[in-house]
Amino acid sequence: MSLLSVQHVDGLNTGFIILSAIAAVFFPFELFIGSYIILGPLHYLTELNWLKDRRFFIASDKRFLLLVALSVLVTFIYLASKVSVSWASHLSLSALILGGLLGSIALLAIRQMVYSIIGFFVLLFIGYFLTTMWKPIWLLALFVPTVIHVYFFTLAFMWYGSLKVRSVLGYFNIILLIAAGVILLYFSPSQVSPSGTLGQFMSISRFNSLSSTLLALSGHWRGVQSFLAFAYTYHYLNWFSKTSIIRWHEIPTGKWITVIVLWLSSVGLFLWDIRAGVFALFGLSILHVVMEFPLNIRSIQYIAHRLMRLNQH
Repeated sequence: MSLLSVQHVDGLNTGFIILSAIAAVFFPFELFIGSYIILGPLHYLTELNWLKDRRFFIASDKRFLLLVALSVLVTFIYLASKVSVSWASHLSLSALILGGLLGSIALLAIRQMVYSIIGFFVLLFIGYFLTTMWKPIWLLALFVPTVIHVYFFTLAFMWYGSLKVRSVLGYFNIILLIAAGVILLYFSPSQVSPSGTLGQFMSISRFNSLSSTLLALSGHWRGVQSFLAFAYTYHYLNWFSKTSIIRWHEIPTGKWITVIVLWLSSVGLFLWDIRAGVFALFGLSILHVVMEFPLNIRSIQYIAHRLMRLNQH
């Protein structure tokens, strides 16, 4: 990896942060739904392929299948709840996802296969029950597959990369991303509520409870929606900017054709019926969030290690 390529990508990301923030101020609803529908599925498909080629950053055995099974379970419960299956409404999807994040620690930390699997389930159940019994943990769990994934884990990856190459512009982008998020959430100008297509999208997706929670922090819908539009749009653009660094685009032609066909099909499904699009893409969205957990943990571990080394000098 050349320093020049890193500087180029960092400069590109500076522009992406600024442009995403400006667009989020003027077109918060349109930007959010457009990015989610168009950029989102392409991001899910390409990142999942990249993670798979790296064994999901877990040991070379099949432990990653536990995360796949968890994603399938979450998707099944979500779809069951949407068709009014009574038992599904009593289960917390956010609690399961937070439990999966905690369980991923065992998959990485414990080498022996059997103990690693036991540790995964122990931490999964601990995370689930803490979420259902303690509201602050429930709030944390609500944010894991949404704001934490697209905003805070993106910040962590940027910090990780800047520590690796000691990029001054990379550190500047971290500060810029934090500042833009805070300004959009708390200082957006007017009191506009979602309506029309966006209102329908929010009501049938998992973003309804997320927006209501953020509304309590921000105080107005436009601030919430501007922040979400900015966070999701930049999260996707940040991924697409990294071709020269992590080379996620270097996949066989046959896979690229499959990715493009699936991507265009998902966009077409959203345009045909937004409800069908939300239901169909929920599983893919959750799968890419959950399968990224080991990478999230490794990145945070690396940052913590570097900070501890700095304190020792």
